[in-house]
Amino acid sequence: MSAIDLDGAKKARQETEDERPVVVFGGTKYELPAAPPASVLVGLGRVQEGRLVGFEDVLGGLFGAAAVADVLAAGFDMDDLAALFAAVYGMDVGEPPASGG
Repeated sequence: MSAIDLDGAKKARQETEDERPVVVFGGTKYELPAAPPASVLVGLGRVQEGRLVGFEDVLGGLFGAAAVADVLAAGFDMDDLAALFAAVYGMDVGEPPASGG
C-alpha cells in the first residue's frame, strides 16, 4: 500500500482556503478559521459531554483566546454556536446532554 501524503493534502486545502469566514457578534467582527481546527473539534466533544471547559476551548479556537471573555460577555451561547457551525462549516454540533441531578 502506498503512503498517504497528508502534508500534501493539507497544503492543497490551505491554498483553497484563502478566504476566511467573518462573523459579527456583540458588534465585533471576528475572522474565523476556514475549517474548524482539531482543538475546536476536541472542545466540541467535551461540550457534548456536558463539560463547560469544552465551550471555552471551542470559542478560543474559533475567535482566538484573547476574545473568549468578550464573546462570553456578549452572551454567546450554545444556540449561537450551533447557528455558527451550521452557517459557516455546514456542521450540526448537536446539543450537550441535560445536566442531571
